[in-house]
Amino acid sequence: MLRKLQDQFLCHLLLLCNISAGRGV
Repeated sequence: MLRKLQDQFLCHLLLLCNISAGRGV
């Protein structure tokens, strides 16, 4: 369960990073 949460958290972080990178911020 913790492992799954960690993966989700990492995915979320990567997603946010990708979005901001795409915006050029």
